[in-house]
Amino acid sequence: MLQRFRPILAGVLAVLAAFVVGCSAPSEPMTYTQSQIEDIQLYAARLGDLRDRMDELGDAIDNEDWGEVDTFIHGPLGSLRERAARVTRQLLPSDRDRAEALAEDLFEHLEEIDRAADIEKASLAVSNYRESLQDFDAFLALVPESVD
Repeated sequence: MLQRFRPILAGVLAVLAAFVVGCSAPSEPMTYTQSQIEDIQLYAARLGDLRDRMDELGDAIDNEDWGEVDTFIHGPLGSLRERAARVTRQLLPSDRDRAEALAEDLFEHLEEIDRAADIEKASLAVSNYRESLQDFDAFLALVPESVD
């Protein structure tokens, strides 16, 4: 009697195995290729240019030049969100979530600086400026330097 159920059991197991393998998600790569690193670094360099200009924002805040603060946030930093998203999309999944969180924190700090400029509150602008620099630097630190 057991002899008759063996082929049926083998068939059921084969179908189950095919289903499990067929439905599994493709695995994400665990390392970068040199080409991926070059692409990420290209976009990150553009972000680095914006990071280098953050001193201009700090100077405007220190001088309480609120018009310049507003202009700088909406002008040169206006493309920051798009550029950060380009870098984030190309990162490995293990870094992507952290990059998204850091970018969101950075944008929130810039929005707070903008609000502080509207109400001319230097202390709020200064504290958010400092935190925005920390977030920006932490985001850029996620950019791979070379193939692991």
